[in-house]
Amino acid sequence: MPDPLIAPAVFTIDECATYLQIPKRTLYVKAQHGDIPSIKPGRRVLFPKYDLDVWMTKEARRRTNTTR
Repeated sequence: MPDPLIAPAVFTIDECATYLQIPKRTLYVKAQHGDIPSIKPGRRVLFPKYDLDVWMTKEARRRTNTTR
């Protein structure tokens, strides 16, 4: 059983939706359009945590710069 105190390196769609606090449908659409970092090994869509963290930092900076 995975240790709940250790974050996984890759999130499932459910885990990622919870992590980003957005609906799963929005997440699927963003992944499909390449708007959010994801990988698709076979039929599953997975989200590398490191890439998501980098993406969120860039998005926060971009939004801060455009609101000034």
